[in-house]
Amino acid sequence: MPSSSPGNNASNTVVPETCIVVTGASSGIGRELALQLAAPGVELWLIGRDQERLEEVAALTALKGAKPQVGVLDLANVELTEEFLQRSFPSGKQVDEVYLAAAVTLFGEVKDTFVSDWQLTYQTNLLSPVQW
Repeated sequence: MPSSSPGNNASNTVVPETCIVVTGASSGIGRELALQLAAPGVELWLIGRDQERLEEVAALTALKGAKPQVGVLDLANVELTEEFLQRSFPSGKQVDEVYLAAAVTLFGEVKDTFVSDWQLTYQTNLLSPVQW
């Protein structure tokens, strides 16, 4: 007959923590990804520009058993993103999965867009994923 001591109880088994990063987690696809990935044993980094909405997503993921971490960050700012990555994910910290859902979209006619609009799109959609 198996022992009922704490060392042999399956409910006391320590599950290794998985570290997952989701960019664009404050809305849209990123938010839904975060909610779907939330589970016990998951350290879930929620990255986005809107702290209030990120905090809402964090609360929902915590209800599902995840350990949310909120990172308020505009990925279009390459220098701040690099600093954030170095500070939050030192070289010894393992990240198991990264979901790059942050993006900006231009609407309207090309003739009505400004160079700054294109720069923001390029920085967010093309350059920021390179850093991860």
